[in-house]
Amino acid sequence: MTSSGLSWQLAGAADGPAVVLLHPIATNRSLWDPLLPVWTRHFRLICVDLPGHGHSPLRQDWRLDDAAHDLARILDQAGAASAAIVGTSLGGMVAQAFALAYPARCSALVLAHCGAYTAPSVARVWEQRLAALRTDGFDAHVEATLGRWFTRDFLLGSPLTADWLRALMHRTPIQGYVDAVGAIQWLDHRERLRELARPTLVVAGRNDSAIPPEIAAELAGAIRGATLELCDAAHMACVEQPTWFTETVGRFVLRHGR
Repeated sequence: MTSSGLSWQLAGAADGPAVVLLHPIATNRSLWDPLLPVWTRHFRLICVDLPGHGHSPLRQDWRLDDAAHDLARILDQAGAASAAIVGTSLGGMVAQAFALAYPARCSALVLAHCGAYTAPSVARVWEQRLAALRTDGFDAHVEATLGRWFTRDFLLGSPLTADWLRALMHRTPIQGYVDAVGAIQWLDHRERLRELARPTLVVAGRNDSAIPPEIAAELAGAIRGATLELCDAAHMACVEQPTWFTETVGRFVLRHGR
């Protein structure tokens, strides 16, 4: 289905709590497929492709607030007055924007592997990555990204999963990736985090070099009543530790997601 230019699909229990799943940059909603057999037994899942990813068309110069407004219209189309919003990395940034713009429509919030601010030094790193992408090509960029997202042991021990992730990333148009980087570079929710009053779970990887545990702890500390959970993963716990992620996030949403 498509609403406001974003592609999305429903899955799971029609009478379960509504849960929106938002993926990281350079992936799409199929990243969540390994978790669906468990979560569809309990939740009404709304799986969204962010702009320029998956089946959603390109949109130049989009910002996190734009995606938040699109998400509100998707909830209207899905007949959901509110939903728990689960986002990883870029998806977690969009989840923050939605909870700030539509607090009454966010029953619970799960922010995995994301911060609330892109510092100028980090924005410059993103510019360097884009320059390397143009110079070295997307294949090299995918390999470098996998090296940041996962521990070395996981990549060496899970070659079939790594191949699936490569294929997933190669489905993302380069322009879709570039436009999403632009959205990330504008991230700054620091002054508004105190407004968040929804039950919130922050998920972090002990080996995450992109969003180290101390940044996740700062995010959790700035949100009233938020809980921080650490796992033995790098930047993508939903893939590297899928059972841990499924159980930890699933139990949280079952407690707070209605």
